[in-house]
Amino acid sequence: MEISFTTTPRLETLRREVRAWLDAELPPEYEGFQWDFEEDPDRWAFYREFWKKQGAQRWLEPTWPREYGGAEMSARQARIIQEEFDRRRAGGFAGIVGAFQGVPEDLAECGCVRPQRRRGSLGKGSLREAVQLFQDA
Repeated sequence: MEISFTTTPRLETLRREVRAWLDAELPPEYEGFQWDFEEDPDRWAFYREFWKKQGAQRWLEPTWPREYGGAEMSARQARIIQEEFDRRRAGGFAGIVGAFQGVPEDLAECGCVRPQRRRGSLGKGSLREAVQLFQDA
């Protein structure tokens, strides 16, 4: 079976916007950030500022509602953003966001997974609060 991927002019406009933003905000020497292996304090400082700028674009979690820091984008739009960030090997913010989300209660109760340590809840606050918790850590 052959799969063909289609796009639209609006999606390609978004792709160009994300590429231009990354070209302006992500110097080549900062590509390839690795959560588990990064020890350089300068790179961490850079990415802290980079994630703030990414959040201002509402691209940290673009499908989330605006009230939680998202842009209410479609899955296809979010995929364009992810593809461009992957293309530039931009370090993702999901490691922090995932830690704040924890595990759904029904999965934790059945013993299928262990709940993660939680310092906040995005369900009751906002992505901005999660960023603040990271900054205070």
